[in-house]
Amino acid sequence: MDDLLSGDAAPIGWLSSHYRRTAEAWLDNFEARWPEIQAIDPKLFTEHFRRVWTYYLSGVIENFRHDLNLHHITFIKGKGQS
Repeated sequence: MDDLLSGDAAPIGWLSSHYRRTAEAWLDNFEARWPEIQAIDPKLFTEHFRRVWTYYLSGVIENFRHDLNLHHITFIKGKGQS
């Protein structure tokens, strides 16, 4: 752990907007392709299944829209360290 703390950090990436756009694309694709998905296995891909996933993806989108504060930090070894 000391090695990690003595290194440098690369610029911190704010990922919330990227995750929100990804979830929006997933929801759009899920809704557009629902008839094809349901046709794969109507007993598994029920209306309840569709509602649950629509609700879940919509919640993900809203959480990231209202700044869920998702960041990505990459630690790198300091100069001269091996």
